[in-house]
Amino acid sequence: MCQKTCVVCGGLYSGWPSSRYCGDTCRRARGYDEAAFTQRRRANNDRKYERQRAHRGTTQPTRTPLLTWRALWKEAGGNCYLCGKPCDPNDHYEKNGGWVTGWRYPTLDHVVPIRMGGRHERENARLAHKWCNTIKGDRPLKCVETREDYQAAFQHMPNARVI
Repeated sequence: MCQKTCVVCGGLYSGWPSSRYCGDTCRRARGYDEAAFTQRRRANNDRKYERQRAHRGTTQPTRTPLLTWRALWKEAGGNCYLCGKPCDPNDHYEKNGGWVTGWRYPTLDHVVPIRMGGRHERENARLAHKWCNTIKGDRPLKCVETREDYQAAFQHMPNARVI
């Protein structure tokens, strides 16, 4: 680690030689997209591993694409699969240097929870509000729970932000 100067605010910070920003606020100010960076890094690693496998003569399947709520957004039309109402990706704010999401923020929900043997795969993942996902918890969908139950719970969602 060495003393560096942030390219956005000009402040001094100690970081790795390849770092350019003093923190997340400056990264976001420069339009740094964490999800896009993660996908690029993962794609580069996959290509590297493919070259290594080809060199060794082994054939192993490549990793599956990154599974996030953003990957499910278009497919779900931006609607929660539990209550059917639209999710709001802009329902977030900054507080004490951190990022706080609101109840309408989209999340990835596992239909069959991981702890009950569900897998982190596309077939088991759906888009859901943070609120609906919190209500469902780590339980599988029961046949007695209907969309109307989640719509009723959606009506009682707290909307006050504590800033």
